[in-house]
Amino acid sequence: MRCSEDLPSTLYLDEDKLAWVVETLVEHALRYVRRGTRIRPGGSVEVNVGLSSPHRSCLRIEISTDGLIPESAAAALVGAPTRAAELTLGLVREIVAAHSGSIEVRTSRDGRGDDDFFTRLAVAVPLTPEGR
Repeated sequence: MRCSEDLPSTLYLDEDKLAWVVETLVEHALRYVRRGTRIRPGGSVEVNVGLSSPHRSCLRIEISTDGLIPESAAAALVGAPTRAAELTLGLVREIVAAHSGSIEVRTSRDGRGDDDFFTRLAVAVPLTPEGR
């Protein structure tokens, strides 16, 4: 994932909105820490926030869980929400886009075993006009 390049020379990050994005994505990840259709005791959600390399021009937020978010929720993060329940995730997508950022969603739906289920969300937001 990389930040887009055709951006204005000024930069404005709305920290409150980006904090809400992180909070919302973590909340959804926690909601879907499950194996199959059951909430899995001891399930995990991992959150990493940092600067991308090599130029440190992007804020990168990665959220991983050993559960699966519904396909409609994943679709709402990268396209139009399909149900009213995903409108919040559609708003996450719009806020990230307004910051010239991008969202990547990866899931495993093969179901070969309990350990094969995961969801990874990655958000990249440029920090400098050069990185945008």
